[in-house]
Amino acid sequence: MIRTENSHIYELDENNGIVLPVAYSKNTLFSTYEIAGSLLNNNEVFYKDRMDFMINMSVLENKEDTGESVGYKVSSYQIYVI
Repeated sequence: MIRTENSHIYELDENNGIVLPVAYSKNTLFSTYEIAGSLLNNNEVFYKDRMDFMINMSVLENKEDTGESVGYKVSSYQIYVI
C-alpha cells in the first residue's frame, strides 16, 4: 500500500501493473472497481488476529434506471455475487 497526500486514501499496488485506489477508515479498507464489464465493491476489516472481507459484484450492462430525485437520475445494479 502506498500512502497519498490524503490520510484516508491509499494506492494498492498489485505488482502486476494494476494500482487500485482504496479508502481506509476505522481498520477497514473500501474499494470499488470495474473489471470485465462488472462492478466490484470490496470491504476488508482488520482485527488483531484475523480479517473479514466482503466483495459484491454487479454486471454493468444490467443497470436499471430507477427514477429521479431532486433533479438527480437514480440507477441501480442488481448484485449477482456476494
